[in-house]
Amino acid sequence: MNGFSPLRWLHGLLFRLEAVLALCIAWFLVFHVPFRLVARLFGGVSDPGPALAGFDPQPAPVLARARGVGHVVDAMSLRLPWHSTCLVRCVAGRMMLTRRGIAGHIVFGVNRRDGALTAHAWLVTGGEPVIGGSQAAGFTPNACLYALPRTV
Repeated sequence: MNGFSPLRWLHGLLFRLEAVLALCIAWFLVFHVPFRLVARLFGGVSDPGPALAGFDPQPAPVLARARGVGHVVDAMSLRLPWHSTCLVRCVAGRMMLTRRGIAGHIVFGVNRRDGALTAHAWLVTGGEPVIGGSQAAGFTPNACLYALPRTV
């Protein structure tokens, strides 16, 4: 049955609204809160090697949900009246993944291009980029905001 489903439509709408809210909160955190506080809130800064190597393997359904979060964050960021930087999108995606109980790690990389130093952030879960991975080629990872393990 591929017909219209009001419940599915409502779920999609709420998912997009959650992404917009997360992007607004992330924008505030990135541009108005000192990074040391944001880093502490998001687990602390460490070496990016284990996150990129996939030290926290995730099953396929979890990776699919994480990719869905990345897709909706990227899509909604284009519809906002401001430019959402890679870090804003990663922070928003990380908040949404955390709400779903999925570990996400924000990786920071640098690159020297045409004599200028450029930086990029991308969100990784299970060793797979979820947000910003397609632009990460050529950037040398140098730090990571790790997800703290959940305690019950």
